[in-house]
Amino acid sequence: MASIAVAPSGRRHVSSSFQLYGRCGRVFPPGGHLDRPYQNTGVVVQTDRILPRADTWLRLLRSLQQANLRWYEDPKLAMFVLMKYTKQSDPDVLQKTYDFETNPPGFTKDLKVSDAGVQGILDFLAATVRPEAAKAAPKQFYNTTILDKLAK
Repeated sequence: MASIAVAPSGRRHVSSSFQLYGRCGRVFPPGGHLDRPYQNTGVVVQTDRILPRADTWLRLLRSLQQANLRWYEDPKLAMFVLMKYTKQSDPDVLQKTYDFETNPPGFTKDLKVSDAGVQGILDFLAATVRPEAAKAAPKQFYNTTILDKLAK
């Protein structure tokens, strides 16, 4: 399977982690690796479905890009969406979650995939549930054909 971009790497459910931190002082994410390259906001597609549906994927990625830009331009809307889908209503937790995802940016504005970001996902998988991921190369997991059209 190849992808247009890589699926999120596990920084979800941040609001519950901030609650946990408040109760027991734990660091989020585990090990506190915020300095590592990070890949987020992706669409995973089977290789044989990329080109036949290129127009659909291009429209989807344009919409995703607009949503990501809106995240940064309209914090009140972003926190409303967080509240709606996490069922979290504590304004402090919502603000911390928004700040965490915004600084440094959790969503790339150009949707670009980086080898370093994918390598971070592979390293995590290799250390946790898929040891064979240590032998994989990041380029095996993404295809930028549609992203390249998005940039034009």
